[in-house]
Amino acid sequence: MQKNNRFIRALIHFARLDGTISLEEKAFIQNLAQGLGANLDEFNSIWDAEESQPNEDEFSVLENYFLFDTLIQLMLADGIAHEAEIGYAQKIAAKLGFDSAIVNQLIEVHQEKKTGNAKPFQVKSQSDSILLKSLFN
Repeated sequence: MQKNNRFIRALIHFARLDGTISLEEKAFIQNLAQGLGANLDEFNSIWDAEESQPNEDEFSVLENYFLFDTLIQLMLADGIAHEAEIGYAQKIAAKLGFDSAIVNQLIEVHQEKKTGNAKPFQVKSQSDSILLKSLFN
């Protein structure tokens, strides 16, 4: 569970960037924490702990991508992508070795899913995808 706690703390830190955590953002994190095996007491303990900057070096490449994609989903949970959140997401992308353009790409993907306007998947070469370039370069 310790590894999952790092992940949950990182999400809480990100959610606090715009100065407030909406009910939707807290519910998003809580649901994810429960899905990762945390009970309500464990979640509340993590939630109430002092804020600490997550150490991105502790995660593998796939964990980094999962964390990053989840940060983007969290950013969109309250329906508002604040400039502070986008800027911080771009900094995190760079620290994790991803192209900063991945932020806008993932925002677009998740907004399309949310509105039901998701485009059918298209097969593209690895060189066409910023996401794949970020993961495999």
